[in-house]
Amino acid sequence: MGLRRLVAFLLLSTASLFSQTAPVCTLPAIQVKSAPGNIFTEAQENQLGDVVVDQSLPYITIIHDETLARPLREIGAKLIAQLPTTMTYHFDVIELDEANAFSLPGGHIYVSRKLIALTQTEDELAAVLAHELGHEVTHQGAATFSRLFATLLGVHQVTTADDIRHRYNQMLDLQASKKVKLSKEEDDQLDADAVAIQALARAGYSASAFASMFDRVAETHGGKSSFFADLFGMTKPNTARFRKIQKTIATLPTECSTQRATGDSFAKWRTSIIEYDPTAAAEAHAPGLLWQKKLTPALRPGVKEIQYSSDGRYLLIQDSGAIHVATRDPLKEVFQIPAQRAYPAKFSLDGQRISFYMGNGEPRIEVWSVADQKRVEVHELHVKQRECPQSELSADGKVFACIQAREVSDGVYFDLVLYDVSNGAELLRFPKIRDATGWNAYVLLRQYTAVVNRHGSFELVSMHFSPDGHWLVAAFLNRMVAFDLTQRTKVEFPPQIAKLLGNSFVFLSPDRVLVSKFVGASSADVRSFPGGDLIKPDILIGAGWVRPTEDPNHVLVGPLDDYPLGIVDINTNKVALRLKGRSANVWKDEFAMERTGGDLSVNNLPDAKEKALLHLSDSQLGSVDLGVISGDLSWIAYTEGARGGVWNLATGERAYHLRDFNGAYFAGDTVHADMPKFEKSPRVIAHMKLPGSAVTTNELPGDDHFLQYGPIVLAFRSGKIGRHPKDEWYDSEVTQVRGLDVATLKELWTEPIAKRADAFHVHSTGDTFVIERDEKDVVNLEFQQLSTGKPLAKLAIKTNKHSFNVIDAVIAGDYLIVADDQSRSTIYKTSGEEVARVFGGYIMPSAKAGVLAVQSEEQGVFLYELATGKKIDTLQLGRPIVYYNFDSTGEKLFVLTSDQVAYAFDVEKLKTSATTGAN
Repeated sequence: MGLRRLVAFLLLSTASLFSQTAPVCTLPAIQVKSAPGNIFTEAQENQLGDVVVDQSLPYITIIHDETLARPLREIGAKLIAQLPTTMTYHFDVIELDEANAFSLPGGHIYVSRKLIALTQTEDELAAVLAHELGHEVTHQGAATFSRLFATLLGVHQVTTADDIRHRYNQMLDLQASKKVKLSKEEDDQLDADAVAIQALARAGYSASAFASMFDRVAETHGGKSSFFADLFGMTKPNTARFRKIQKTIATLPTECSTQRATGDSFAKWRTSIIEYDPTAAAEAHAPGLLWQKKLTPALRPGVKEIQYSSDGRYLLIQDSGAIHVATRDPLKEVFQIPAQRAYPAKFSLDGQRISFYMGNGEPRIEVWSVADQKRVEVHELHVKQRECPQSELSADGKVFACIQAREVSDGVYFDLVLYDVSNGAELLRFPKIRDATGWNAYVLLRQYTAVVNRHGSFELVSMHFSPDGHWLVAAFLNRMVAFDLTQRTKVEFPPQIAKLLGNSFVFLSPDRVLVSKFVGASSADVRSFPGGDLIKPDILIGAGWVRPTEDPNHVLVGPLDDYPLGIVDINTNKVALRLKGRSANVWKDEFAMERTGGDLSVNNLPDAKEKALLHLSDSQLGSVDLGVISGDLSWIAYTEGARGGVWNLATGERAYHLRDFNGAYFAGDTVHADMPKFEKSPRVIAHMKLPGSAVTTNELPGDDHFLQYGPIVLAFRSGKIGRHPKDEWYDSEVTQVRGLDVATLKELWTEPIAKRADAFHVHSTGDTFVIERDEKDVVNLEFQQLSTGKPLAKLAIKTNKHSFNVIDAVIAGDYLIVADDQSRSTIYKTSGEEVARVFGGYIMPSAKAGVLAVQSEEQGVFLYELATGKKIDTLQLGRPIVYYNFDSTGEKLFVLTSDQVAYAFDVEKLKTSATTGAN
């Protein structure tokens, strides 16, 4: 049982439930039926919960805002007062892509913002919490772990908090070694429902709200079924559960299920939950701060989308963190919209509004007024099945199109569903617009995974809204659906039109489409819409993707030859321009594009003469692909997407603005960086003087696969290097590794790989190179010094039928630290003796400080003692942390946040603040 499966089982509340207070409801004290087999006392269950939460934090984004969390906790307190429990409970609002709530053992209850947005009354939200408390007071999570401990470990009793933590880690080590019979989830849900209904009623909330909300979320349609469906076992579990809920509520006095009016305070709080900006700074905990410095100019994330308004008055420029809105003439940014990881934004037809969404499963949809420069609508859409492998939003933000996967016995069917954004109602459900069965299902899965991992999106069907907002058309091969958005109705088209559009199409204008001749064709025809008449044949589009522009006579294609994209003139059937930028759009006789440095340029078409240039405002970084600091904390280099840079930490000023790089290392007055091949420039190691601008380069020679790690360039030689592109290499094929000096590329050491290696783990900060070899249930790790190739230590780890996998390893003085895919880091002595296990990823040790730093949640870094594994403190800065490391002395901890502010902390003061209780 892997971590995700285990945590999924523990998130015991699948569909969540809801309610509100009414006339006085008198009921006897609640009698709780505890889950059988539980070995934990309530105090021990709290201790168990602390361990589970530590492991789960990397997967949970808690909103650290007391104003938002307080009403949730107050409702929870009312319910707890009705329950026979002595446990300590914690209620948190979290950021999640779906409307859900879940509980972890020990009284930890999490509710997503989307679920709160879905509730209509305080009673409904109280029902959510009551249901989760039902799981807790019946000790279902603790009973689950009791069964796991008994079956996997033979343990039937626990003692201290340390004992529980130790047993929990043992359980993770053995989770795949045996099958564990767990309780039926349906029974657990029914037990939790029964407790929840009583707690709701006793607390003064309406029990009937529990049923109505469950019906809405679980989509049981009032629990309707039939005698024959029940007889032959055809009734869905949620339908049977809903009917059981109704029967339980029916046994209560009338006053216990009467709905009450919703107060303004709940509505206002719910609105604040919906309107909360996830990019806003949260509460911070940062003892021992020495200095902080804003880095300027900040690194700009790559532009993903450029759009003109139809009248040409405005431009929107979208990156991974924000949408920048600018006037076209004069070219000037007028405001910025926070939009972390949003899907492509669109102007409304009149250019007065901008619509976009975040999260494709249960999307958050926002509409902004251009004139007022503020948000005018926000919707949290509840989507059945909670996942859309392909989706699109209409330009006015009113209709959301979702392709949903439906599993069948021999593969998967894909259905098109249209939602009314204003109320979440289904406008259309068109079944099986595409299917993939048998071998085709496997091939599609491979294609989907490869494309999504590389580009983040995948086109299952050709699906587009028409530029005039009249139509939504989706097609694949000979299947097609057209929806008239003005009449809100499906329209039937002749079969020949479906066959034309099914190979792939884009709208050029409301009455013209560009249609591929066949799937993967390098040419396409211009045809009328909706008639399908041929207007212009054989437009050369290449074998890549095609996108329309704001000008109906031009399309974007890419990649084109050695360029990321090109502009094709439909009228002349020629490539008008090849562009170095990765994003562009056309309006009349001009085009806008992202320049290599991140600025936006507006240029004449077709001569490409620049008309205007815009430097965009700073955006939040989603992540950092690579970060490196100098040992004395004087310099930092980092890269994200297509760009990178080097900054002076004393002044905050940027010394070098670079394209992306694969590695970097500071040595004296020079930074050495691995610069990948770009256009006609070969891959080189660049040697850049600091703080000046003198640069020399060394080209990487031969056919080896090179990777820079700090002062060393590793050259991996593969026995199959000639059989596939050099960027597609595999650890198991490596026959030799050489360590080269990054400054000179002279060979420092050579390691023949006579015996197959399953993986390599390299940690430049820890000067560590590790060879991994897997043998049945054992992972063998050979630790070497990265700078010399000298053997340092060996470690054999038993994985018990691959219950976990090693993902990183480093040596720090007398200690070895190994990270695995269970979000754990294990500290060993170099002798192989286990010292401690801690939860968190991205391991960063300092042997001199005797401290291990690991990332917990997105905004937090945990600090532990290397010698004992004892937790020192948690560092939180109110923003996502994108990089951290220790200086060469181990006395300072460096942190970079998503808003590109650099911080340095005194490690000793961090230790002192923890021991004196400052946190």
